[in-house]
Amino acid sequence: MSSEDGKDQPHPLHLRADRWLQAVEDFHTSSSRLPTSGSPRADDFGKIQDTLDPAYIASGKLLAAHDAARALSLLWNAGHVHNVADYALLRTIIECAGAAWWILEGRTPRSRFVRAYVIARDDLESARRRETQSVRYARTDEGRGKRTAVVNRVNQLITRSQKAITDAGYGDERVVQKWVRFDLSETVLKKAQEHLGQPDLTFTLALGLLSSLAHGSITSVIGFADTTPPDASDVPQRFVRTRPESVEDLAAAVDILFQAANWEWFRYSDSVSLHGTPSGQ
Repeated sequence: MSSEDGKDQPHPLHLRADRWLQAVEDFHTSSSRLPTSGSPRADDFGKIQDTLDPAYIASGKLLAAHDAARALSLLWNAGHVHNVADYALLRTIIECAGAAWWILEGRTPRSRFVRAYVIARDDLESARRRETQSVRYARTDEGRGKRTAVVNRVNQLITRSQKAITDAGYGDERVVQKWVRFDLSETVLKKAQEHLGQPDLTFTLALGLLSSLAHGSITSVIGFADTTPPDASDVPQRFVRTRPESVEDLAAAVDILFQAANWEWFRYSDSVSLHGTPSGQ
């Protein structure tokens, strides 16, 4: 990667990589510490089983987002940009950071616990559907037995979560009484666009584009790549090269929600803070 004017100036992806690596370090420093007394995180701690603790679910989602951000940062700083892989990692960031932001953005324990339950229950339901299908498709009794054991374990976790959230006094919530599949775009991304003062489609369109690119859609890959044939080329075919500018355009949208989720984590933990605050705060 190089700057458009050819001078030895850092490419925007290099600058973003440095910021993301600092965010990863800050998050790991914060999440490895015990909750600060008086913080919302400390107030929530121990009120409900760990798998429904907002800090447990949110930090798990942020861990995934930071893992993808770190991988991208190392690639970009080494000068590597890809037609598909970078977008797949960016999709991981926006999905996981969005889920974490939504949980932590809740300003009351009820809101945070119920949202954590929604995320956990959706993950468990996805696992139950996947494992139930794997039982039907298993070709050996041994394989079928292993997958059945997993299904039983997932069913136990779903029952345990349902009981825990009800015992905590939140059983009157509609999403607790009847499982409704979690919709990231409708539930989180549209809300985040409004709350963070972003133009319409900032996150929802980015997710759609990233999903298409991550799935290897030829139309999308060609659309986001450089297909200009080399000078003096007589070969009548398209040359697909990476366009760092296209990656940066989508990374910029992802970054807004990524940093907002980080900021909410630090506010929730009352711990190490990022410089500045997310847009709209």
